Amino acid sequence: MDLVSLKKAEVVGKTVLVRADLDVPLKKDQEQKNWEVEDDFRIRRALPTIQYLMSRNTKTIVIAHLGRPKERDENFSLLPAASRLAELLNLKFLVIGEDAQKLPQYSLPHLFFFSVDFRKDTTKKLLADLNPGDVAVLENIRFYPEEDQNAADFGKAMAELGEIFVNDAFGSSYNERASITALAPLLPHFSGLELSAEVTALSRVLVRPKRPVVVMVGGIKFSDKIVGLKGLLEICDHAVVGGGLATLFYLAHGYNIGKSKADLASLNDVKDLLRNYRQKIVLPVDVVVARSPDNPDSIRVRAPEKIGPAEMVLDVGPETVKKFSAIIKSANTLAWSGPMGLFEVKSFSHGTLALGRLFASRCRGLAFGVAGGGDTLNAVKLTKMGEYIDYLSTGGSASLDFLGGKKLPGIEVLKKS
Repeated sequence: MDLVSLKKAEVVGKTVLVRADLDVPLKKDQEQKNWEVEDDFRIRRALPTIQYLMSRNTKTIVIAHLGRPKERDENFSLLPAASRLAELLNLKFLVIGEDAQKLPQYSLPHLFFFSVDFRKDTTKKLLADLNPGDVAVLENIRFYPEEDQNAADFGKAMAELGEIFVNDAFGSSYNERASITALAPLLPHFSGLELSAEVTALSRVLVRPKRPVVVMVGGIKFSDKIVGLKGLLEICDHAVVGGGLATLFYLAHGYNIGKSKADLASLNDVKDLLRNYRQKIVLPVDVVVARSPDNPDSIRVRAPEKIGPAEMVLDVGPETVKKFSAIIKSANTLAWSGPMGLFEVKSFSHGTLALGRLFASRCRGLAFGVAGGGDTLNAVKLTKMGEYIDYLSTGGSASLDFLGGKKLPGIEVLKKS
């Protein structure tokens, strides 16, 4: 069967486990003592599902991760994200620690952050004592090595906490993890409102898209994009390529890329793409180079074949912006994954921002456009035009893999009854 939305589930009064995406960037507070949320974009996207469940008097237990810790590390605690979630839900926030023996009872719903191991008998009892409307957030699920191991027993331990499972973490659905693929088959399972919206929006690029279809792809690490990019090249009319991916294509052409960063381990894959999709791949005709990002006096615009041995490619050049712009303007369907250069540094942000603003201006009417990935969303934020893009995907590798036609384990398991 296809994905079954949460709205089809009988959830009233039930205990619902929600795999959410709270993997947000953190920063130190003004006193440089505690971590706080730097960008709450993903937390805001988790709100509709949690609010829907609260309105139906469920006991909602949120499972999520932050970063890639290998073991318990307080620098990766979900506490700041849980606190921000409580603010956005307008709920009182309490931390449940090791010493808690009884869950405080209130007449109004609260958000409780459980910093303790959810497998302990005491913790399970406290979770069972949640009131309808309450929300509990468990500590970073990646503090447990069994999560990345997709351990069946770990999935079973989570399943014992609830009656229904909802996957709302599209960005975490591209790998097999216990909180997604081991847990889902053990309970009645449904797609969350955010995950359903992601699948619907991205599918518009894949299923009978309005042509021409133009993909704008950049970034550094090609190995993360190879499957998705190959799939997109099958369906798109043009793929405009910038960033470190473009320098890797230059290397495949035999050009000197100087000191530019490039995912050299993927060079053979790039050569294969050039052999099979040469007519669709559009590379920069000029690039902005420098001896280093912090040496503005060395900034030059070069043709690809003129890159010096001591230079680094840091942005696409003005003629490339013109060429890419003409292709983007021709599109009726657009997808964007990855910046065109080192956009975090103002001197090398022009290509990403100029093309990003054009991309946004073509959406919501002239064309249908989706953008996704961590760096892409940061670039979109700098353009100050994110509201004009039809859909901003919370998924990084997941969104590109999905667009490339890859079956995502976290999505596939939801299709099984």
